[in-house]
Amino acid sequence: MVNAVVSFSDHTVSLVALVSNQRRNGWFMVGLGFNSIGRYEQSGILRERMIPWVLGAEPESLLIEGGLQFAAELAELQGKYNIATWDGHYYALEVVEQLGLLDKGGMLRIGFVH
Repeated sequence: MVNAVVSFSDHTVSLVALVSNQRRNGWFMVGLGFNSIGRYEQSGILRERMIPWVLGAEPESLLIEGGLQFAAELAELQGKYNIATWDGHYYALEVVEQLGLLDKGGMLRIGFVH
């Protein structure tokens, strides 16, 4: 089935961003979410769609304007939007040190389930 907007033959996931008319600290509140449509479980959405997209992107396209933001800065910024992320080494201290990230807050961790 095809309509003017989307081909349902390829439709395996819904990605949604809802922008409300409510404001907090001067910013519009935004809700983000994703879910599968039949063919893929949650891990399939990540494995088949999102992770390949991130890995295939040009590195510069993943940076915000003004350059690289480190984990602590990103976690703080996302917290302002009520997005639960945090920074640290997550018991992978040697890896984080080898990547040169320890003094920059470590890595950003995003929890999909709380």
